[in-house]
Amino acid sequence: MTDGAVLVANVGDVIDDLPPAAADQLRSLRQAREDAAVLRRSAADAREEARQALLAARMRLQQLIRPDVGLSASDQQIEAQQEKIRRAQAEFDRLQAVERRHADAWRSLSMTVSSIEAWLRKGLAVEDAPLPPSGLKKTEDASLAEVYRLLRDPPSRGL
Repeated sequence: MTDGAVLVANVGDVIDDLPPAAADQLRSLRQAREDAAVLRRSAADAREEARQALLAARMRLQQLIRPDVGLSASDQQIEAQQEKIRRAQAEFDRLQAVERRHADAWRSLSMTVSSIEAWLRKGLAVEDAPLPPSGLKKTEDASLAEVYRLLRDPPSRGL
């Protein structure tokens, strides 16, 4: 173990034994995971509301085309309801894609935090040292890619 390295204990919260900079990074990842969970839940709620609106629009069309109502397929009410269904379907599809993106981000962050915490629980030495520049753009995906790279190939001097 080099000077400044910390041996992480196997009990309690792993963040308690980390050097300040590493603890801040792990806190930031945990917060990002929680933020992603909130976005995922919000997107799921919005998608469910859109699904309900789509089902209601389809049910209304079924009511309009019943033989006892007497509307033809070219009637304005039916055409308007079909347009409403097309818009509702497009909104549902859009929100489903948003939900998928948020769920993927949450899953990725959850796996990252879990992997880091499992790695630290093994009692490995952690050193408070700056990370080398990654050469990647400063986006969430680039940051996660860098974390995964470091987990796969940890630097010899620790994190």
